[in-house]
Amino acid sequence: MDELNMLFQFIDTLTRQLETDYSLDHEKLSDLTVCLVDLSPLRLRFSPDTPFILISAENIVRFKELELYNLVAEELKVRQTLPGSAVVLIEGSGAFLEALGKDPYWAVIIDEEDINVIQKHNNPKRAIADLFRSLVPLRFLSPYEPFQSVIGSQFYGRTFEVNQILTRPRDSFAIFGGRKIGKTSLLKEIRRKLVTKLLPKEQIKRVIWYDFWGHKSDEAFYAEIVRHFGEGFPKLIRPDFASYFPRFIEKMKGTYGGPIFFFFDEVDDLILHERETNYQLLGLLKRIAQAGHCQLLMAGFRLLSEELNRHATPLNFMRPLSLSNLNREQTLSMIKDPMSSLSILIDRGVLSEILNNTGGHPHLVQVYGQSLIELLDKSDERKVTLNHLREIKQRGQLYDSLIDSLIENTSDLEFALVISLSDMEEFTLETIDSLLDEHNINLQVRQIRQICRSLENTGIIARRGNSDNYQFSVPLQSALARSVASPEFVWRKAIRQVELNKS
Repeated sequence: MDELNMLFQFIDTLTRQLETDYSLDHEKLSDLTVCLVDLSPLRLRFSPDTPFILISAENIVRFKELELYNLVAEELKVRQTLPGSAVVLIEGSGAFLEALGKDPYWAVIIDEEDINVIQKHNNPKRAIADLFRSLVPLRFLSPYEPFQSVIGSQFYGRTFEVNQILTRPRDSFAIFGGRKIGKTSLLKEIRRKLVTKLLPKEQIKRVIWYDFWGHKSDEAFYAEIVRHFGEGFPKLIRPDFASYFPRFIEKMKGTYGGPIFFFFDEVDDLILHERETNYQLLGLLKRIAQAGHCQLLMAGFRLLSEELNRHATPLNFMRPLSLSNLNREQTLSMIKDPMSSLSILIDRGVLSEILNNTGGHPHLVQVYGQSLIELLDKSDERKVTLNHLREIKQRGQLYDSLIDSLIENTSDLEFALVISLSDMEEFTLETIDSLLDEHNINLQVRQIRQICRSLENTGIIARRGNSDNYQFSVPLQSALARSVASPEFVWRKAIRQVELNKS
């Protein structure tokens, strides 16, 4: 690697400044060397494994420019998760690679002249961030992602929950909340920290991810666990595997140096299946966790929340962790910090307007952030103003997200209540009971409180202090609900739902 000394020295300088690390990628796609560099501290849209494609002076002598160009292009096609998410580091002039730094690749081309400028700069971290911002459109650097889970440099706002879970390795947690509230992102960020920061490389097998979406049988789960560890398959097909599974996990604990971390996402379908099979799998996992052989971290929606309130549930040993809207400080940070990393200024009044219109719901904040970045990129501006917020509203994107979020997170009865309560600044359990009486629906106080708890967990309403007085988290959302359907229609649907539940 002597011919790459200059490039490796630059990567050493960079990672020291960022207080991160890098590794060689041993997957050979070409004759070029590739490093995986952790750029997440830049708080731009770079992963902890950002590909750095290295071109040494020897490579330039060995290959013709066109051949070298094609080699880099092929590497980018495979290694880029998004345009602009890979870096080409070249010892010499990068002029012949200029086209790779534009559409459709938007790769960051750093040549010898750039390297010298950055290394001589009194703040190399700032210099390389400035270079990235000057070469790549904002939309490819922005960490906002409303429609996917996020980790690392894109993860904001749940620091307390992350630390709470990581500092209690003997406790299992049941994480519940509304759709798009950040449950999957929280699980993935904790898993990332375990794998990249906290566990030795030889113990990474202790971390297992399993998605229970559409779960129909336990066999698929068992098979995936064995596939993960790569051993013991013949014992899996024995009819007494349920009795063997605890011993298997205990054995894996001994083999890999500690309790197994089970990350279970979308567990509502698992709970539905378990209620029909007398909780066989959950009962088994409870025994293993209480024996100290594993930690369970599971995330779910409505059924998980309901299950935790059941007296005889096998999940009664888990710590419940409710995810609702972000608080004021977290919401402001989710807007200010990425904008600051992108060198974008924010006009007075913008932050409070976003806070009022989103109520701190992470998905809605992400929608706002992404929409603002698109507007700034299009106009080549670097300052967010109230006019940009008005333009987003005029386009209707925010309104669509508010309505979609409300419909996804409510039952027919809850949706009818939201519409009927939407013009009230504050309401109580008695207010809700009166509305139900008007439609000949009689619910117990416990059931009314459960409705309020569900709406609270999904970020639609918030309690005022410690009382049972409630208000809407996003008044705009509840007001928009009235435009979706008439009160007569939604109450007809709600009454039908209540009757079906009784039967």
